[in-house]
Amino acid sequence: MRTPLTGQTRPVQQLPEPARFWIAFAPRNWSSAEGMWTDLASARVSGLHGKHRSPIPELDASDLDDLFYLPPVVPDLARRRDAMAVSLVEAEVPVLIQLLPGEFTRAVGAYVVYDLLEALLEGEVERLAELPRGSTAAWPLISGVTDRVDVWDEACTLLSSAGVRCLQAVTVELSPALRRKLAEDRDDEVFDALFHGESASEQQFATYAERFGFEPFMMRPLTGHSPRQIRNRRIAADLALAGEIWLRLGKAPFVGQALFRAARGAEHTHHDLAALVRDNNLTVMDWLDAQSVKVVEEIVRKGRSKLLRRLMEEYLGRRSPEPEPEPEPEPEPEPEE
Repeated sequence: MRTPLTGQTRPVQQLPEPARFWIAFAPRNWSSAEGMWTDLASARVSGLHGKHRSPIPELDASDLDDLFYLPPVVPDLARRRDAMAVSLVEAEVPVLIQLLPGEFTRAVGAYVVYDLLEALLEGEVERLAELPRGSTAAWPLISGVTDRVDVWDEACTLLSSAGVRCLQAVTVELSPALRRKLAEDRDDEVFDALFHGESASEQQFATYAERFGFEPFMMRPLTGHSPRQIRNRRIAADLALAGEIWLRLGKAPFVGQALFRAARGAEHTHHDLAALVRDNNLTVMDWLDAQSVKVVEEIVRKGRSKLLRRLMEEYLGRRSPEPEPEPEPEPEPEPEE
């Protein structure tokens, strides 16, 4: 039986997406950390305005049934953070804890993502060698600062030697104040890049990092309180990842949006999609277009979608782009009598 935490603060809910590390719930107004850090749920940089911090808030976790995000904390709040994570895990709520290089957590059963922002901004790339083997790390992309190939090469070499498994790029949103802060004590070239340049894309970083053997996306943690829900969410994850990569490759938006629509439907449906596939009855789901039907059938019957595999290979530069499907023609109006 679930014994969730209680309190006054309701978390923010969002659609789990591969670009946001599959986070479904995040705390509001987190200020329990010092320095700048990457908000993995929103792809923004937090902590610009100094060292103000507050205790970890009490959370009403009564309705949580998917991945909950715990951002970084100052060292003296780590035990409180870990206790909250353990309580959630015991209540069958999956938890993602964000750490900095060199930190660790005692929360057994929680998922961990290491935020590399602070080490990269401080020029302390050697700290990346402290990440544990098999870990996942977030690489924030900032024009002129963290999107340089020389930084990529040194960092990827250290992370590969440490045995890091997944290195996922995040294009972070920068406010004018943050751009000014980052430009302090840096040369004019960095200033121009911060204010007038465009950062390298996630695909460019993923293609480079793939040479070192890193996976470009964190796998979705297993979530769900029934076998049916777990199966459906696995299907939703592959559909969402296919849609994400499709759009990042600059392909026809209507196809990528159809894949995301199918992912949302799989996420929320009360039907067992695997059972519908076995009964050849999947087309009754009106939120599935023809391509998404094929993707779901392949996932159920073969464990993986051919479309997702092809897109990932193209995304990482392993194969040439394929022709995009043509839009379905509009039905011709019937002649008037």
